[in-house]
Amino acid sequence: MPHAVRRLIPVLVVLASAAFAPVAQAGVFDVFTTTGSLTTARGGATASVLPSGKVLIAGGDGNSGRLASGELYNPATGLFTTTGSLTTARYRATASVLPSGKVLIAGGRGNSGYLASGELYDPATGLFTTTGSLTTARGR
Repeated sequence: MPHAVRRLIPVLVVLASAAFAPVAQAGVFDVFTTTGSLTTARGGATASVLPSGKVLIAGGDGNSGRLASGELYNPATGLFTTTGSLTTARYRATASVLPSGKVLIAGGRGNSGYLASGELYDPATGLFTTTGSLTTARGR
């Protein structure tokens, strides 16, 4: 790529961003505010909005390795509380809220590599149970 074109691309990106950036007007956009802290520091966890409005945070990678723990965030109180634990510690999995309200968590990385296993979280009981497996182990 010619040098002049390489120098022009960042300028075009900035101009495009500025051209399409939303203009904040009072009352139009929500504002970020601080809230409670997770009960366990984690990265690569899943986050799923449950029918109740609470948010399920499951698995992830913590200071001491892969996590199996789960927690719920309550937007009404701004607090995180512990809930059941995954049957298999995993991070970078996928999570989908099913029509039943249960959450399917599948794949991800475990302590020994990519996982094919799946689990269901039941908000009524706060428990995770194993379910079928993917045909191919994978993570996001």
